[in-house]
Amino acid sequence: RADQGDTPYNLRNCAYLEDFNKPKIIFQEIVQESQFVMDTGGLFCNDTGRIIAGTALYHLLGVLNSRLFFFAIKTFYGGGALGDHGVRMKHTFFEKFPCLPEDTRITEYSQCLNETYSTSISTQLEDLIQSLYGLTEQEQQYVHESLLQ
Repeated sequence: RADQGDTPYNLRNCAYLEDFNKPKIIFQEIVQESQFVMDTGGLFCNDTGRIIAGTALYHLLGVLNSRLFFFAIKTFYGGGALGDHGVRMKHTFFEKFPCLPEDTRITEYSQCLNETYSTSISTQLEDLIQSLYGLTEQEQQYVHESLLQ
């Protein structure tokens, strides 16, 4: 393989190693709901954990943790369900998900939720994301009910 390292163990060169020291979103690949979390402390994760580094991370965190995103991954992008409720959150499955343009309201809600979870703020964030995507009340209800099954 072309990406083998120079050690006797042929480990890959980890060109993104410095990204672990930056703020990043961490997620597991096999989940039963969206479980994206923000790390600002330079944590590392094991081989089943994944990271997203870059800009507008709190905005992205809000969208990735939304019911609509999980519904879309599970229904259209995830390659099928795992068991009754599980899904594989492989990055190649959701690279094509049409993310909303950066919105300060999503960022602010996500930052608040990252500090202290609040059902009220979570609901406001869900409502905002679904309205920005233009979902009708009926579509919102469908997404919600589909995830309860």
